[in-house]
Amino acid sequence: MGEPGVINYEFHDEQLKTHSRKVNQWLGEAISLMKKGSDKDAEKAQVLLKQALEVEPDSPDLLNNLAATYEIQNRREEGVGIMHDIVERFPDYVFARVSVARMHILKGEIEAAEALLKPLVSRKRFHFDEFAAFCNGYIELLLAEDKKDGAIAWLKMWEGIDPDRPDIMTWKLRLEGPGILKKLSKLGKWGLGK
Repeated sequence: MGEPGVINYEFHDEQLKTHSRKVNQWLGEAISLMKKGSDKDAEKAQVLLKQALEVEPDSPDLLNNLAATYEIQNRREEGVGIMHDIVERFPDYVFARVSVARMHILKGEIEAAEALLKPLVSRKRFHFDEFAAFCNGYIELLLAEDKKDGAIAWLKMWEGIDPDRPDIMTWKLRLEGPGILKKLSKLGKWGLGK
C-alpha cells in the first residue's frame, strides 16, 4: 500500500441513505443541534437520534451521528463503542471505518488502522463524501507509515477527482508547505498575480 498506481474507481453523488420522512426530520434537527456544539444541544440531538433509531435501528448513519453527540459531550468511550459497533455490524459503512482507523493512527496502532483502510483501497464505487473521508484517513495512514511520497500521490489523485474539496488545500499546505502559496500566486489561482 502506498502510491495509488492504476486504480479504477466509480464515483457518485446519489443520496447515501434513504430515510422515512419523520426520520429525516429528526436527523435534520439533530444535525442542526449538533452544529451548535454545546452539551445541552448534543443531548437534545441524542434524544432525536434515539427516536429515529427506534424507527430505523439498522441505520449506520444515524448511529454515526449518535456517536458524534457523545463526542460533543466528552463522553468519548460511549461514542467510540458505538463506532466500533458500526464497523462490526456495517463493514461497508466508510465513515465509521475511517473514524476508527484514525483513532488507531492517533494511538500509534498503525497495523489496526491499515486493517480497516486496506479493504477500501479495492472498493470499486464511492460517494464523493465517502471518498473524501477515505482519502483523509488513508493520507494520514501513509504519513504515519512515513510514506510522504505515497501521501502526495494519493492527494494528487484525489484532487484530480474532486478538485473543489476544501480538505485538499489543507493537505497541500501540510504536505507541500508554504511553497504551495507561491505556486498558487504565480498561477493566479487566488487572484494574487500572474
